[in-house]
Amino acid sequence: MINNSTSFCVIGNCQSNPISIFVEKISPQFKRVLFPAIHLIDLSKLDRIWEILDKVDIIIHQPISDSFGELGIESLMLKYPDKKYVSFPSVYFDGYFPYLGYLRRPAGGTVKGVLGDYHDFRVLEAFLQGKGKKEICAILNSKSSKKVIENNINNSLERLRVREELLDVKINTFIKNNVFSMKLFHVFNHPSNAVMIYIAQEIVKNLGGELTPITTKNEALGSVRFPVDSYLIDYFGKNQERSYTLTTSRHNEVVLNQNEFVEKQLEIYKKTGGLKQLYKYALKRRELIGY
Repeated sequence: MINNSTSFCVIGNCQSNPISIFVEKISPQFKRVLFPAIHLIDLSKLDRIWEILDKVDIIIHQPISDSFGELGIESLMLKYPDKKYVSFPSVYFDGYFPYLGYLRRPAGGTVKGVLGDYHDFRVLEAFLQGKGKKEICAILNSKSSKKVIENNINNSLERLRVREELLDVKINTFIKNNVFSMKLFHVFNHPSNAVMIYIAQEIVKNLGGELTPITTKNEALGSVRFPVDSYLIDYFGKNQERSYTLTTSRHNEVVLNQNEFVEKQLEIYKKTGGLKQLYKYALKRRELIGY
């Protein structure tokens, strides 16, 4: 029974906190209980987590596998069979950025790039081929063909459709309908507010709540922003952001032009040992898990 004191938490990755905020703003009858991002939880210290889950009425969640032990969704459903559950996808979309990825280390962790964990593999490949800054910038400025871009987008949408097929809330159609009219992602796993608000609205509909229109000022997951492929500038307009932006934990914004970004990234690669092997490993992991 939903009332004005119905409480919920959202379990998932970095997308979970903004979505929980939007759910409460859209439908204030639902009271948000803070829950840490799943990848930040110490699985050996779950007392505080159980305290949160004991008291909430609704668990809104992304697919959480049994690799998270007792916090896997199947385990939680066994532990809390009487709670209401609503599932939504982990939103990964590389249609705008098919060349972005993490440079993972086999022993764990990643090689940090200029903008956090993200690397433009076109820059990395060109560096491994012995190309310099001027040649690399020319590669970044070259337009992909319309067919290549549309194939990237369609393939990414299809992967998302498959991932969300059995979930309560789906996002594929919203992205498909708006992919060329607005920039929906800052990087492949950081959706815009528009995407997350849509997810929140669909969650509220699933719960039978009332919808209130909301506006937002700042992009919740806009701390790292890469420019889209040059071809997509024709869709988004000439004023589309072309810089590389990182907002630090102290809210200092670092904005780099293309030359600065490439120069700083090459400095990192020159100091990174075993780069070719790391890149091969990163490509294998990307093929396996998608990023």
